[in-house]
Amino acid sequence: AGSPEVEMRATKSFRKLSRSKPGSVVSPSELRSFSTCPRKWRLEYVERLRPNDRNWAKMGPRIRGVLTHAFFEAMLNEWRGDHRVEFVASWKWNGDLIEGAIVIADRYSDAISSTLERCLGDLDPRDHDGRSELAASIPGCAKAANDAAMIAVRDIDEIIAAEQTNAINLPGVNRWVFGTADAIARKGDSLGLIELKTTASKQLDAMAERYRTNPNVDLYAAMITNGRAARRGN
Repeated sequence: AGSPEVEMRATKSFRKLSRSKPGSVVSPSELRSFSTCPRKWRLEYVERLRPNDRNWAKMGPRIRGVLTHAFFEAMLNEWRGDHRVEFVASWKWNGDLIEGAIVIADRYSDAISSTLERCLGDLDPRDHDGRSELAASIPGCAKAANDAAMIAVRDIDEIIAAEQTNAINLPGVNRWVFGTADAIARKGDSLGLIELKTTASKQLDAMAERYRTNPNVDLYAAMITNGRAARRGN
């Protein structure tokens, strides 16, 4: 898998960060790949090796996570508007949960349409069961995003940005780290990082603790407080 170009805001314009030297411009995921398996990192990020034949995705937790994130981003962007919506937890809905989830999914169908098309494009056209499962999973993803958005906006003053890319030059080394936070929130004079995580694991407490102590959170916080706005190219 190749790495996208990254541009960092200098003043009113952007300048491209050179990625010709491996490790000079990295993402938290790339750092995690290197710490886990340097050989895998080299094959993926240095040699840029790609499979000869297309590997079709399988319908499963990853695609459901992508759809949930798309709904989540759309909901936060709507909440940022002048007419803030109120997200009611699904366990407080009146009536049928499935019908309520379908209503939520329909409400944001236009906002997630490009993500849905991309997910469908990743599936083998001959995988009819997988494509049917994807369609059936959409309301559930919308419901999960709704509950997450309800928690995310609780007791905050403002969502400053959703899916914003930032970059920071690490002190002492000539290396840039870039990343895209799910959302940046403000409460009073304090900024907060909102990261939505989805998992197929039933060990939710253990997974939550794993994410809470993940060093990537500190990298994202540094990018937000001391970094610069950036954008990812092709």
